[in-house]
Amino acid sequence: MAQTNGTGAGGGGGGGGGGGGSARRASKSVSGSQPTSPSANGSSGAGGTGSRPVQLPAFLNKLFSMVNDPASDELIQWSTNGESFYVNRPEEFARDVLPLFFKHSNFSSFVRQLNMYGFHKIPHIQQGSLHMDAETGRWEFHNPHFRRDDPEALHLVTRKPANRDSGGSGSGTPDLHKLLREIAAIRKHQLTITSDLKTLQESNNLLWQEAVAAESRHKQHQDIIEKVLRFLASLFSN
Repeated sequence: MAQTNGTGAGGGGGGGGGGGGSARRASKSVSGSQPTSPSANGSSGAGGTGSRPVQLPAFLNKLFSMVNDPASDELIQWSTNGESFYVNRPEEFARDVLPLFFKHSNFSSFVRQLNMYGFHKIPHIQQGSLHMDAETGRWEFHNPHFRRDDPEALHLVTRKPANRDSGGSGSGTPDLHKLLREIAAIRKHQLTITSDLKTLQESNNLLWQEAVAAESRHKQHQDIIEKVLRFLASLFSN
């Protein structure tokens, strides 16, 4: 009886071990359905101590899932070699697929997001001529780190930094010395303009005074001429 109980206990332990193995396989299957990326310290193995997986941006996770989704292959799909992906019939894609993964249905916004993450649009050449996207109805996008068979490279797809004013320093702080120099130059220019305006005003005043003096002289001459004419008229009348 003791031997039988021992065997039963051993069998129970084996069953428990088998159940644990099934649970681990199920867990691996679930985790494998999402794109993974290496840990922060460069190790992607589960045995690494203190390692944390790199947190991918939500846009990349959704984009990878969207391209991989076989239900939407008619409108978005990988290229044959898996190095790029196609968007077919952009209007239908924006209407039927985008809202399933994003909170909008704007294809232009989707393209801007792709550009911010370093994706480039590939033009199509057919029969020796360059075809516009509107003619072919297909857009192809490529990023060297966005590949169908290499989801671990997704952490290399990074967002472009925001453009900063070239007048600022590398840390984004404005260059105060440069700003002060520019302000001083503007003030100097304003002083020059003020001086020119004052000179013009003085010149105008002189011209005005000369005009008034000329008018006064003209009136005096006119009076003299009238007196002479009256004198001559009186002489001839006598």
